[in-house]
Amino acid sequence: MGIKFAASLVNSGHEVYALCNITKEEKPGELYQNLANVGCKIICLKRFYVPAALFSFLKALWMMYCISPTVIITMNQSDVAFGGACSLLLRIKYVPSIQNIRWFSGNQIFRFLKEILYSINARNAELLLCCSRVVRQEALGRFGVMRSRTCLVFNSVPERKIYDRSNKERMRTVFANIGRIDPQKGQLRIIKAFLSAFSGDERQQLWLIGDASIGVDGTTDEASIYKERLIDFLMQNDCFGQIQMLGWRNDVPELLRKIDVYVHPSNWEGLSLAVLEAMQAGLPIIISNRMDVPIGFIDKVSGYVVSIEGDKELVSALKSLSRVSRQEILDTSIKNWKIVQKNYVDNVSTKRFSKIVEQFLDV
Repeated sequence: MGIKFAASLVNSGHEVYALCNITKEEKPGELYQNLANVGCKIICLKRFYVPAALFSFLKALWMMYCISPTVIITMNQSDVAFGGACSLLLRIKYVPSIQNIRWFSGNQIFRFLKEILYSINARNAELLLCCSRVVRQEALGRFGVMRSRTCLVFNSVPERKIYDRSNKERMRTVFANIGRIDPQKGQLRIIKAFLSAFSGDERQQLWLIGDASIGVDGTTDEASIYKERLIDFLMQNDCFGQIQMLGWRNDVPELLRKIDVYVHPSNWEGLSLAVLEAMQAGLPIIISNRMDVPIGFIDKVSGYVVSIEGDKELVSALKSLSRVSRQEILDTSIKNWKIVQKNYVDNVSTKRFSKIVEQFLDV
């Protein structure tokens, strides 16, 4: 999405420099090429972790001092603090894109200090681009940002034609979750609720598509430990026949054609791209009450919104969606696809972003 936003600014006649911060594991060649193709000038930085953090920060400061940009726009959640620091030191206007609900790691003291610093950073921004309504509400209530300094630019997906599900055989029901394996995403809750609803029923399948993120410098992090917990739980319950961990896949669009229900009851989240992609594929979705509900979503029609307090509502939603008729499947497929096409495709968000930034630059 950041590349499309950058392209829109270049097409409007603005000069755009892209500061790319990467880890040593990433292969940024394709990213560089895509940015160059849309007319961006690229500056490469190492990811901001010790010991490269100070060097990268000073290098970026110097480059910004030389370039003297009108505004700093950060599109990555991890760059918010970096962009804010550069803005304060160089007195440059700052516009961060806020992608998700904030969760601060570390002990209680560190979390407290991080929250204070983030609040200062958010209030210092000239404008916050919030990717969902819950993110905007958090900025207003938790971090004390004035409403006039926030605007909505929703997460978005590329336009796609609707999948034809009229001929799909319903010999089994495939439920799926797509994304990184992480306590935030609640995969263990999904597994427990699924087994509570369908244990031993081979006609019901659960696919977990994704993997734990790799820790910095290859270290084991919370997500990796959480993944081990999932595997141990599956082994203890001997349910690998019903539940499959597929890892990261390059054929997700094809897998979406084989899935019947998408399950994404996160413990906290803004507006998930995976949810939008599933709705665009015509799938009914199950999301939690700690996430943003897509515009146009109708509970028990588009899917279900379930509480994260206990598994009762999630189990009930899983059972209900395993029994829907073919006609209900087709009706939901069309309605969910239309919701995404109207509100959440790239050209809609890009036009809104361009309009907001142009107005901001004219002030």
